[in-house]
Amino acid sequence: MDFEIKIDENFKLPKAVVYTDKLTEEVLRLKSFVLENSDNILLAHLGEKIKILNPSKIYRIYTEDSKVFAESIDEKFQIKKRIYQLEDDLKLKKFVRI
Repeated sequence: MDFEIKIDENFKLPKAVVYTDKLTEEVLRLKSFVLENSDNILLAHLGEKIKILNPSKIYRIYTEDSKVFAESIDEKFQIKKRIYQLEDDLKLKKFVRI
């Protein structure tokens, strides 16, 4: 499988598109995974890499120098969303803004 991510500021919500010559089990599993987990992930930037974070592993989200960061126990990641967007996205995950 080939995988590609394109950053486009015109898309406010992520959009997944799969190009394939036929519907396979792998494609169906990918569809199920994306749809079932879309509310349970955050896209984070660690240098040039993009990482998928599980909100339950994040213990704080904060701003520093006009940038938004998320911290886990052992790593710090930059998040491209604003705090108010994360607050809305994570309200069902017991995210508290202090």
